[in-house]
Amino acid sequence: MLSVLWLYRTNPRVLWPTASALIALIAAQAVFWIWTFPANRVTGNWAVQPENWEMLRRDWEYSHLAGAVFQALAMAALLIAVLRRDPRSL
Repeated sequence: MLSVLWLYRTNPRVLWPTASALIALIAAQAVFWIWTFPANRVTGNWAVQPENWEMLRRDWEYSHLAGAVFQALAMAALLIAVLRRDPRSL
């Protein structure tokens, strides 16, 4: 995506969807490292049941949902960028 951003830096029809895709993927990674990974670590990948496991499980499930949404948005934005590019512009 960084290469596409550089190559199409003068074409906003491709630049902005690609930048949006990159931001969405960064957001998906942030969700994983802030909520999903710590829950996996505390529970030993769900082999250990801590006292607050219900709240932890809820947050873990919603973090997966949020990550999936961000990844789907990234894919949609990349598809838009591909459809908007002019192959003759490179």
